[in-house]
Amino acid sequence: MPTIPFSRNKSLLDGTSTAGIDIKTEASADLVTALAGKKPFPDRDIEVTKGSLSFEGGTDLTFKSDRGKVTFKGSANAFAALGVFADPAKVRDMLKADERFLGSIFDESAIRFFLVFNSRLKVFHYILDETTPVADQLIALKGNAPIQTGKRSGFAFYPFDGRKILVGVDERQSRLNTYLDGPFDQLPENFIEGEALREAILAVDPSAKGKIDRLGNFAGGLGRYLIHPYLLYREAGDLAVIARCVTSKAVPAADRAACFVIDNDEAQRKNPRPLALKRR
Repeated sequence: MPTIPFSRNKSLLDGTSTAGIDIKTEASADLVTALAGKKPFPDRDIEVTKGSLSFEGGTDLTFKSDRGKVTFKGSANAFAALGVFADPAKVRDMLKADERFLGSIFDESAIRFFLVFNSRLKVFHYILDETTPVADQLIALKGNAPIQTGKRSGFAFYPFDGRKILVGVDERQSRLNTYLDGPFDQLPENFIEGEALREAILAVDPSAKGKIDRLGNFAGGLGRYLIHPYLLYREAGDLAVIARCVTSKAVPAADRAACFVIDNDEAQRKNPRPLALKRR
């Protein structure tokens, strides 16, 4: 997969540091032919492009001015991707009653998700995209069946209704803001139709009315509405509350999907309750 680098030294840098953008494209012959000849894409799932943003500088990143210079060490990057699905029916068949598909997410962890909204329960889910090979090895979580965790990512999934729903992310990764901090900040902008996302957010949180645009951005560039239904766990045992909720006689079968949601208020508690139990 070739890389097309773009970089430019900015006047505020000292000449030894650079800001760069890397764009990577799939180089398969059938895709190149389709793009060049304006022909239909090949009949398969395609990851059309990946892009990353980064800063590089020997050992330090130095900013200069007529008053002196500021130097610091560190690194940062961002990642995004764009894809095409060969068979949209795979996505439609994955949906359950009362669910709406909002879009596909190509997370910086290299794991792909479907963002889905349940209009009856008023909850969001990140569902593992298994239409292509998953960039991780899922292993059973001992003592917390049937939850599975990614050997590389630490993402925790609960197999439910033939799908794997993201129910947990390692709290340490989230606090350090690593590429394994979860998909909450990777909303599917290129896939969202009309007002679908804003309507879903307002159904969950009416207080956001008049404060966000159709993509969930707050006015004045103050950030973005975070869709964060999963638990931030410190130890594997923290995830047991999810399994207990699903098997609880207090939760009707039709409401079990709300067991996979930890709302913002509960997330601040030492022992958070899944939404399905909180609503009882």
